[in-house]
Amino acid sequence: QTHTTEGFLLNNNEGQLCDIHYSSPTTWLTAANVWHGEGAIARTVDGGANWATIYWTDRGFFGMDFPSDTIGYAVGRAGIIVKTTDGGNTWNHVSSGVSTTLLDVSFASETCGTAVGQNGLILRTEDGGSTWIPQESGTSSDLYAVQLIDSNIGYAVGENGVILHTSTGGYPEDVEPPVTTCSLN
Repeated sequence: QTHTTEGFLLNNNEGQLCDIHYSSPTTWLTAANVWHGEGAIARTVDGGANWATIYWTDRGFFGMDFPSDTIGYAVGRAGIIVKTTDGGNTWNHVSSGVSTTLLDVSFASETCGTAVGQNGLILRTEDGGSTWIPQESGTSSDLYAVQLIDSNIGYAVGENGVILHTSTGGYPEDVEPPVTTCSLN
């Protein structure tokens, strides 16, 4: 198997391509961190022969995920999260509520997702990105990647060999036994 190298500039700027989404055999999107800290999303519609920058912002991107053909998210520098609902044609900012850099994002469904970042940051959404709630990671190591298997099971990995696993959606396990009161007449 051989690979070919195709270089391109993001609005005449160099940058690092940090994540890629395969949409179809001819259409792919990539999230980029431009060398001076700005960010871009680029797309090819001809299988990688030509690329075009379709979104530009003041903060670089490091991760992206698409839970469906039309809905996608990109995360990056200083807590930026953007969302598309039209397959990547247009992107809109979503408030993360944090200024910590986010390094990856994964969605188990169109509504349930997790983003991870520097200093052990974990954010969770269960409403399609409208609100993001911080979760306890137990580490201050940067978390570089996250993968949700379903809404409860997920993994995150990071610096210093950190591997995190949840089977409760990142929420503390409920160890409080239920209490039932009954009165007889």
